[in-house]
Amino acid sequence: MRIFHWTKESFSDEADLHRWIACHLAEQNAYGANLDALYDVLSSANDLVLSLSPDWDRNLGQRGVRIRRVLADAAKTNPNFSLLFCEPEDNAT
Repeated sequence: MRIFHWTKESFSDEADLHRWIACHLAEQNAYGANLDALYDVLSSANDLVLSLSPDWDRNLGQRGVRIRRVLADAAKTNPNFSLLFCEPEDNAT
């Protein structure tokens, strides 16, 4: 099983997210670096878990809403792909 944890530091923008997907989950030369390609990769992934911090998409702006939707749709379609939503860390002492 492959488990990846995404935080607000994971991506500086949407292009950075697509570069990460191409490098870690897709065949680099075949990945289209768009939301359709993202869905295709995730909906056909095997034994994949993405663990998401509450603010993982902070740097993605309005596109973050669409990307979150693609992640959720792929997780609904593919029983071999799971999303985990992490609780915010309590920094109080």
